[in-house]
Amino acid sequence: MDLLTKKDLAKKLRISISSLNRLRNKYKDFPKGMSFGEAWAGSKIFFDEDEIDSWLLANKDKFRSNAITTF
Repeated sequence: MDLLTKKDLAKKLRISISSLNRLRNKYKDFPKGMSFGEAWAGSKIFFDEDEIDSWLLANKDKFRSNAITTF
């Protein structure tokens, strides 16, 4: 299992961290992050890369239809 920070995940998706946060809020089935410390202590959030990849595959048609193509 490979873990990604929010920064790593945003980079993988080629979006900003703000856009990642909006994506997480918009899609309630987006894979949940995990933390190994207390939130009040400023611990980092990590995402399981396999869960992210599975979610992207399951939703690829939705995102493909959102894309605007102009030629």
